[in-house]
Amino acid sequence: MKNRIWFLHWIVVLACLAPALSNAQVTEVPIQEFISAQGQSGSSFFPPIPDHLGWAQALCTSGGLSCLSPHFDATRFCLGDFALVDYAALAEKYLVGNYGPAASSGTVVDGKVLKRPIAGGKVEITVSLQTKNALTFVIAPSPAPPGQQDACGNWLDFAGGPLLLGHRNNELPPPPLSERALGDVFFHVSFVNGALDPIPDLLILFYTRYADIREYSFHATATGPLRAAYGVPEGTPGRVTIVQAGAASRSNIMPAIVNLRETGK
Repeated sequence: MKNRIWFLHWIVVLACLAPALSNAQVTEVPIQEFISAQGQSGSSFFPPIPDHLGWAQALCTSGGLSCLSPHFDATRFCLGDFALVDYAALAEKYLVGNYGPAASSGTVVDGKVLKRPIAGGKVEITVSLQTKNALTFVIAPSPAPPGQQDACGNWLDFAGGPLLLGHRNNELPPPPLSERALGDVFFHVSFVNGALDPIPDLLILFYTRYADIREYSFHATATGPLRAAYGVPEGTPGRVTIVQAGAASRSNIMPAIVNLRETGK
């Protein structure tokens, strides 16, 4: 009977210690370490703003996602609207650094980065990012040059495509704050990394190491002036909601929901 009591006692002790032992393996990394790693792949899309992930709606002509996975086929889907959101404050940093505090959108980034050791000398990194007042804009697809078209004959002309909401982040000098579209973002991503490797730029992670991504979800809502290309008078209040989620089992074309509308509709 005495042995049984001791046995039960140790079960209780181990049960209490288990969460503490598990949590002791998880370390928190300053969010600035993640932010500093972003924008490292160049500035080819909207120069001189450092490149970062954008979201484009893509609709398979056959329905579903069959044209996007395991390898996307550009001849079998039609592009929808494209949205870029300054989730890592890269545009904010550039504009304020070059045009002073008056160019600020008031972008604030916060969040948490956790590292958990896993097998094979690897770590699982989980990033939960919250961004307020992120500079946002939406572009519609344009007729494509030969060899660049999707199944509908369009492509995304980042430099000259019609703006539907806000202003491009590389419009210089920056437009007044009242003419910008600003949004709030929640971005969650979990991925595998080498234990001694630095946190990667998400753009590089998504396009060269997609298999390392365990899961991700992005949600942003931004408000600002619609442009005449949307089919309303210039400056009509508008709202865009961008939602997307996925995992390594899906294609890295990143189909998304980009829902643009007049405010209140």
